[in-house]
Amino acid sequence: MGVETEIKLATTPAKLERLLADPRLSPTDGTEVCEHLVSIYFDTADSRLHAAGVALRIREKARAGGTHREQTLKLPARHQAAIRRQEWNVPCPAAPPAAGGASPPPDPSLWPALPRRALAALLGDAPLQALGATHVTRIRRRIAHAGAIIDIMADSGEIVAQAHPRQPICELELELVEGTMADALSLAASLPLGPDLIWLVAGKGARCRAMAHGEPLRATPAPTLSLSGKMDVATAFRAIGWSCLNHLLANYPLVLGTRPGTNGGCDETDDATATNADAVHQSRVAIRRLRAAFTLFGASVADAPGAALRDGFKVAAAALSPARDAHVLLERVASGGLQAESPDSPALLAHLAAARHAATQAAQAHLASAEFQRLLVDFALWLERGDWRAAATAALGEVLPGLLKRRQRKLRRLARDVDLNHDEQLHTLRIETKKLRYALDFVTSALPTAAARAHARQQERTLGKLQDVLGDLHDIAIAARPPAAESGAGLSPQDHIALQQALAAHTGALSAQTPQLLRRAEKLLARNAKIPHWWAD
Repeated sequence: MGVETEIKLATTPAKLERLLADPRLSPTDGTEVCEHLVSIYFDTADSRLHAAGVALRIREKARAGGTHREQTLKLPARHQAAIRRQEWNVPCPAAPPAAGGASPPPDPSLWPALPRRALAALLGDAPLQALGATHVTRIRRRIAHAGAIIDIMADSGEIVAQAHPRQPICELELELVEGTMADALSLAASLPLGPDLIWLVAGKGARCRAMAHGEPLRATPAPTLSLSGKMDVATAFRAIGWSCLNHLLANYPLVLGTRPGTNGGCDETDDATATNADAVHQSRVAIRRLRAAFTLFGASVADAPGAALRDGFKVAAAALSPARDAHVLLERVASGGLQAESPDSPALLAHLAAARHAATQAAQAHLASAEFQRLLVDFALWLERGDWRAAATAALGEVLPGLLKRRQRKLRRLARDVDLNHDEQLHTLRIETKKLRYALDFVTSALPTAAARAHARQQERTLGKLQDVLGDLHDIAIAARPPAAESGAGLSPQDHIALQQALAAHTGALSAQTPQLLRRAEKLLARNAKIPHWWAD
């Protein structure tokens, strides 16, 4: 078994050509290998392997020295960066086609016992089936960088899955041979990142599966996290940081949609719009969780580079907010039956859809920018070798009571004094609720006793419900605001007035829900206040 450490950068053919001419990527020994790869990916009909983050393939490599055939199983490296995976490669003989000309699946008996058992546990009695294939021309080079050895692979080709339209592949992969993960990240950080060179973690197998099923890649929730109180703070915060970054890397490319190497789609089909809305939401959640981690650990992980990174993620969150609000507003207006209210309603809905599209484009521009792309890599590099790690040596279990007490006290004090009829105060309360909820999600597994873990999970559920109620109140407040002047661009004064009136009528109906939501919020705040001070035990 090996542990694969690989950074995948989606790009364009023109950019890839320029990168291959870049002296930083010149082969150390002056040679390169050109390979033609045909990879067939497999999964069950209900996508069990994909759900577990597993890739299974048979690959045939053709190069000047002949043809080589191998089967590969890739498993996520538990609680590690998304760029690291467990990998088993074994040679395999050519096999005759299965019934109907289908590609025969990999032979598990060729692998050692560990991957055999892991695959059997995932599959159960479900048979494997071929999803499709990738056809790639790969230029491979080996370079020395900062004392490390890194393989550079420039891939150009396409994904082929049944009768679906083919999808192009254009990527630069940096695979660590010798050295540390930070070495590979530092090479990525030195490259001209930006709209035509973006960090991507969705593998070719995942894209092949989505294409075979005739659907876009889907937004994914935050991964589960398991910590130990015996970890030092540096190890714990690194695990939390990578969990948040993995979450963001899995979702932000779906916001980009039609950018290099992505498979989301930003057209106005219902499926693509839903994918985009979910991806915007999950990207914002990933950034919120990351900022909540900074807040929770405070001075334990504070240094100047970390503060700059935190500010960068705050800017990114602000860039996503208008797109999220526009998605929610249009969904609420459309589901509220606005189309039936007047003959002008379809035109007004179309105008809101155009505003949503414009807000999404602005979010896309930021996420694809060199500023954001560098932020992603710089944060990963800071996690791996930032100076903050030297001071974060206390055991997590020792500092947790104080960290949680500070967050608990702030939320309870705010809840005690909040004016439930004041939108800004409710918004502030919502932010503090999220910070504590995410903190509990991060550290519950590291609490010392079963009773403490049970209390934490109970409080997290209560805070989740409170966050949802406060979120609904926030959405109503956003919807009730008069349309900005730019939202009326392209409309006649009469139509702009009609837009204001239609939105006012709709938000009036929404506002009717406010008293019930406020009562619900009040009850949840009271429930949270009655939870015993378990974190102080």
